[in-house]
Amino acid sequence: MALQPVLPPEPENETFPKLVGILDTDDNFALGMAVAALDEAGIVYDIVPVPEWEESLKGQQEPKWRISPSRIRVCTEDEHEARSLVEPLQEPIPGEGFTEFEPDQS
Repeated sequence: MALQPVLPPEPENETFPKLVGILDTDDNFALGMAVAALDEAGIVYDIVPVPEWEESLKGQQEPKWRISPSRIRVCTEDEHEARSLVEPLQEPIPGEGFTEFEPDQS
């Protein structure tokens, strides 16, 4: 009995989830806190560079906490929960920004 060559079954095409951006930041601390919150919630994410934003920042003095502009993306199924987790990181807290040191005048 001769063996006939059999081709393996064709693999099913994988469908990748649609990803949406939930946070654009150049703040290392905000990125770290967002990633920690997403990890804790079990939400899978992707971080990609935002080159068009980087162009607008050229020539500015950069603080040490600044990183290359990055975007966190999650699948559309997790978008609502992920946005609620990173919402506090969207804008700086009023009155809590960096202020120059002013020596005591007393």
